[in-house]
Amino acid sequence: MWNESLFNAVRQGDIADILLCLENGADVNFKYQRMFGWTPLICATELGHFDVVKLLLANGADANILNDNDINALIVASYNGYFEIVKILVKHCTDMNYINKALQWAKTDEIKEYLISAGAENIDNAFEPPRF
Repeated sequence: MWNESLFNAVRQGDIADILLCLENGADVNFKYQRMFGWTPLICATELGHFDVVKLLLANGADANILNDNDINALIVASYNGYFEIVKILVKHCTDMNYINKALQWAKTDEIKEYLISAGAENIDNAFEPPRF
């Protein structure tokens, strides 16, 4: 029950409800199967909820978890052009393959430059467009 409530609170950007769910045992890394295995972090990122992303990370959200389409929150942020969220997530994403993939789908030059400065390499232009 608390996992679905957490997901709904994340979608709405409701910090108080997110905290309530976490305090009652919601799994911050819950993969919501009705949303193709999205985690609360992927959802918050897709919606551009900067403060929610920070809160989830502070409460143990794993930025390396992939949804059912092998997409993580960093790729979502990069694809949507959320530079401030990219800057937070790149510090938490430990798999360079997905930092490289985020570079491939970066919406802005600013994000591309930042990801390259973080060690990303433009190594494969054959990535499929992300399916969220």
